[in-house]
Amino acid sequence: MQRLKNIVAMDIVVANKTDEAGIRVLHFDDVLKAGQANDSFEVEEPDETDSLMFSYTSGTTGDPKGVKTSHLSLISMATSL
Repeated sequence: MQRLKNIVAMDIVVANKTDEAGIRVLHFDDVLKAGQANDSFEVEEPDETDSLMFSYTSGTTGDPKGVKTSHLSLISMATSL
């Protein structure tokens, strides 16, 4: 089972921290800089079951919830349009 390792945030207030579970929260600009400085990076094609993003509800009609979206799910939604 895969484990979440990193979260990339746009908000500087929540970035550059590591929580109790060892999940790093990085700022988007820092990720870009690290990528530009990395000469040995090799692109890996994602598997269709790899997580692409998390979508969160506000909890308007109940408790807030998060849904993990895969690459296949996003492609399926896009091609159905």
